[in-house]
Amino acid sequence: MAGLTRLLLLSLLCLALSWTPAHSKDTYCRNRFTNNEDWIYCTKFGTSQSSRVRVKLRSKFLARHSQSPSISVGIYKDQDFDKIINSPKKNGLTCKEKRDLASEVVTLSVPADAQWSEPVTTSFINSHLPRIYYFAVMDCEHVTQMAYRMMPKIEVDFNIVNQPAEGDPVDHFSYEEQGTLPLHLTLLFTFTPLFGFAIYKCVQHQRTFEMNHSPFVVIILALFLQLGNLFWKVLHLLMYSSNGKGIPFFDIVSLICQMLSEITFSALLMMIAYGWTITFNDLDIDNNLDVYLPVGSIVIVIHLVLAAMTYVDFDAHHKYHDYAGIQGWVLIFFKAGLFAYYIYCIRANRDKIPKRSEKFFRTFTLLGSVYMLSVPFTIFASYFFQPYNRQFVFTLSTNVVQLIATGLMIYQQSSTHSGYFKASLNAQGILPTGKLA
Repeated sequence: MAGLTRLLLLSLLCLALSWTPAHSKDTYCRNRFTNNEDWIYCTKFGTSQSSRVRVKLRSKFLARHSQSPSISVGIYKDQDFDKIINSPKKNGLTCKEKRDLASEVVTLSVPADAQWSEPVTTSFINSHLPRIYYFAVMDCEHVTQMAYRMMPKIEVDFNIVNQPAEGDPVDHFSYEEQGTLPLHLTLLFTFTPLFGFAIYKCVQHQRTFEMNHSPFVVIILALFLQLGNLFWKVLHLLMYSSNGKGIPFFDIVSLICQMLSEITFSALLMMIAYGWTITFNDLDIDNNLDVYLPVGSIVIVIHLVLAAMTYVDFDAHHKYHDYAGIQGWVLIFFKAGLFAYYIYCIRANRDKIPKRSEKFFRTFTLLGSVYMLSVPFTIFASYFFQPYNRQFVFTLSTNVVQLIATGLMIYQQSSTHSGYFKASLNAQGILPTGKLA
């Protein structure tokens, strides 16, 4: 099994090193213009200083129509786009006012036969600091909704190239996403040996104490899910390098694995806070199923809903990392609730904890607090960074905290010199031979 895992990871590394990046970010925007919605944001793309951005656009109806109208695509610099979003006007800027703020406007014809129009290509150079460009479709003349109310939806396809300098290879990754593939590969290869080490120590622990149920099992499950998160994310990013779209299903599975990993590790922290292996060894799940099942189901459902919500508006104009926007606030609220329950478990069982365990429990309280508050803190802290750096900062910081917290828990579980071992029930019944008395 270990040999197969190493072979799979080596194959992934070779594939990543030899992969030829695609030449564009490929996305689309589907909409139907109305009197109240004649300007619609579609996507954004970041570029580094002195980079050339090339954009290829085309459009079509989703069904045949009798007319072939024209629409416009506006390209906005970040500071101009902010003027639109933060307009002091009560009803916002008009479509024509928004169009006037665009650094470039491209006109597209929409063929009546529901076939793609001839592509229109434009390019521009960002000569200043790294910048985010925003793309919106508009029909300020109302030619698609006033005369033809039953007009089918219009799809606009964006094919965007990022080229650092003339002669350099093009990169389809937006500037804020550059470096995410090497980062996730590095994290995958970092967590893998930790996963193997945890299994090895779990086997040793089981042989020594003859216990089938221990915190090691929960740690291994959390690590397995975290590896699943990184593995599916790497596959998605590799495919994204090939087709500019990736495989959304892989990305969704990655998010779900990440959420389940956090649930599992948080549950372990709360079980130990409640006294598991410190004041008691057996989990009386059967007699407390009416408590564990509803609470566990709610926790899992909320995390899965958050994962789904994260993907619904993944390319929104305000979103520079996975949990920007309403998802981030919901996650902060939920994590704060879990942290409050964790502290409640600590305080509720403080009187039951023997004196030998007090020093460990203080350290454990700090470890659990840092882990549970890491995501809310990172979400807040990311706003001190430039928008194009937030995804990298968020991914790196949350995974580093996960790595450190998991590593410390493995050490506490495996070392006979650790504070956890001295505080646990196992230390009270061990003989020189290593077997329980």
